[in-house]
Amino acid sequence: MADNTPFQVANLPAGLKEPGIYVTVRSDGDPGLSAANQRCLLWGYQSSTATFPPNAPIRAINQDQVDAGAGATSMLAHAYAAAKSQVPIGAEIYLMPLIAPSSGTAQIVTVEITGEPTAGVTSTATTATAADTVTVKYRGRGVTVGIAAGDAWATIATNIKTAWDLLLNAPASCTRSSAALSFTNPHKGLYDNGAIEVSFASNGASGVAATFGTIAFSGTAGMTGTATVTMGKHTAVAVITSGDILTVSSAAVTAKLRSDNYPIRAAEPAILTGTITLYFVNDRPIRPLSVSCTLQTVTTQTVTATVGTAGAGVPTLTSAIANLNQLDDYHKVWSVFYTTTTELSATAVQVEAQAAPAILKQTVVIFETTASATSV
Repeated sequence: MADNTPFQVANLPAGLKEPGIYVTVRSDGDPGLSAANQRCLLWGYQSSTATFPPNAPIRAINQDQVDAGAGATSMLAHAYAAAKSQVPIGAEIYLMPLIAPSSGTAQIVTVEITGEPTAGVTSTATTATAADTVTVKYRGRGVTVGIAAGDAWATIATNIKTAWDLLLNAPASCTRSSAALSFTNPHKGLYDNGAIEVSFASNGASGVAATFGTIAFSGTAGMTGTATVTMGKHTAVAVITSGDILTVSSAAVTAKLRSDNYPIRAAEPAILTGTITLYFVNDRPIRPLSVSCTLQTVTTQTVTATVGTAGAGVPTLTSAIANLNQLDDYHKVWSVFYTTTTELSATAVQVEAQAAPAILKQTVVIFETTASATSV
């Protein structure tokens, strides 16, 4: 049976021996009603054990086929699931399986269970003061775990990991070290795996919170300027005055982050050290690696944000583009995951060349960035 056939053999119950005719209705499949101008091509990485041929478009029939061909935890499998949830019928979906860069680095974000800060001061507690529940979601999928009064931070983290490991085809793998949980992308490469959200039912009343990183100042400001904390599309600006030591500068940033409804929270120890701890806000998804802090016109003093490990490595598009050039038909929409200049430029050159006479393939490319408009 060819890979791009619109039909698949029904999944009959194991051990079924009775003769007859059996019909399976698949709500996640493609009815094959669309024309060329409704074809969508999803670009993405497949797993190392994938069976789909790389760098060539393949028709997606249903989730089972994509999971088996690309890998159930792969970017392609998750992209297909997302696409079908938004457009269940009417779009003919194709996949462009790419091989992740073997020499790259996988993105890692960290969630650490700790005490709830009070008035901008970090907690020294080591256990929950009351029962609670915590929900951890990555890209909209996750787990909810109960917390008992007296649970230590490492115990809560252990319970979250245990539940996460049972999550079917999770969007990231999870490891634990004491009270810290690390969520690692399924592929190497520089790409955004989505937002992470940590919420507590008691909203801090149990004395439990979660952090995702720090901002640390060092040195003394030699000139007056500003410190800008960037949180995706949000920014917070604190004034730094010439002569401010590291603890004065960190206190200014903490005060600024506590002055408004930002998607992150900040606190420092009672005895300041110049290091700010960053906390999740209930029901506010955040991309930790989008959080940064920079100084403007301030000299001598420095600031460093530690918010996880950014992925490294970009896809190789040469073979995929060459294979698309051999096709007489085309895909109306491309959905790509990469946002690097070289790869987007190569994509633009390809699409414009194929749109010119006498080829006239009219393709639209869609990509997303969650940073500021300036970064686009």
